[in-house]
Amino acid sequence: MSCDSTRKDPGIGYSTFIKAVKEFKEIGITVTKFLDETKHDIENVLLENKASWHKSCRDDYNSTKLERAKKKRKQADVEEEEKGCDADGSETAQSSPVKSRRSLTPFDPKILQCFFCEKNDLASNLRLASTLELDKKVRECAILLNDSKLIAKLSTGDLIAVEAKYHAACLVKLYNRARPLKKQCSDATDSSSVDLEELAFAELIGYIEECLEREAPGVLTLSELVKFYQCKLKEVGAESGKTNATRLRERVLEAVPDLTAHPEDREVILASRHDIGGILTEAKRTDSDAWCLARAAHIVRKDILKVDNSFNGKFSPECQKNSVPASLLSLVGMLIKDPSNNQACVSVSQLIVFNSVARPRHRPEATGSTHHIRSRECPLPIYTALKIRGATRDRALIDAFYNLGLKISYDRFLTVSTEITNSVIDM
Repeated sequence: MSCDSTRKDPGIGYSTFIKAVKEFKEIGITVTKFLDETKHDIENVLLENKASWHKSCRDDYNSTKLERAKKKRKQADVEEEEKGCDADGSETAQSSPVKSRRSLTPFDPKILQCFFCEKNDLASNLRLASTLELDKKVRECAILLNDSKLIAKLSTGDLIAVEAKYHAACLVKLYNRARPLKKQCSDATDSSSVDLEELAFAELIGYIEECLEREAPGVLTLSELVKFYQCKLKEVGAESGKTNATRLRERVLEAVPDLTAHPEDREVILASRHDIGGILTEAKRTDSDAWCLARAAHIVRKDILKVDNSFNGKFSPECQKNSVPASLLSLVGMLIKDPSNNQACVSVSQLIVFNSVARPRHRPEATGSTHHIRSRECPLPIYTALKIRGATRDRALIDAFYNLGLKISYDRFLTVSTEITNSVIDM
């Protein structure tokens, strides 16, 4: 409740309210019967009794509503004059053709019209459209019912923009009328979806038969088939929800009797009956220790041969770890039961990379030392040669460690010394 007597200038609000009440009464609208306008001190009475009102009730009779009511009343008076002139026949020849107009009743902000049935009712009995989802559903129903009158109303704007009011029963009635038509459309869509699913399944069966013919032995996983089936459903435009893997497996086994399903943990392996023996033999062969060692060596060697190191005259903080592949560090760490970031693990890994070659060289004059590639020179062999040379000044000792594969050669040492000297001069 708001009270005008608590303001710094009490009485202004009461006088404005009394003035508005008189103007509303002049156009035929009664605001309240409590005020007796014959009293001259009505403003003092309101002030002494600290009259209060709801803000929402006061807003129903503010200056904006008053101007609207005056405008409507003025239009009604003009129409009445036009009708009077037509009845007297004084301006029959000069006036335009008679147009039918709806009769205007005195303006009452509490009386509103339903958007659907167009009947007047109290605002408390009507609901206000407040979501775009409602507007979307109403438009869909209007199109299904081909209701030209409702479509014409909706063409003026969405329900929120036009501040549409409606009876809940009218909206439910509209939904009930459109429900049978919507069900018919849904049934037609479902029937077409079934055909599209059959088309996608036929492509899946063709893919399985192609894999069995091309690969020997042919082995498929159920997860792979589910992904392929979902992809084909999207391509043909079918509604692709979550595919039931178990039902798809049963359909595949029924369509391709030659396949057998074998559960493996959380996966299902599908293989041809005729290839089971070959698959088991291959699995036994590849399960041997020698096969595992050869496979691990192949993986690590592939990473080693990709190493590309270069020495620019100085050692960076992380140069040792960056000079060897991560797979080699992990393997050495597992072999010596030590973390891969340990210095011993890093040192052994560097020596392995330093002594690795793409292919062996068989020469009669070879002394037994490995031919080292500069791109696989790691910091450890270079640092060791520099350290020994600085401490002993003995070339024979450097050559001995070189033959053991622990350091670079003496000739390479001289080149590195020159590079270090040039880098110091450049600084």
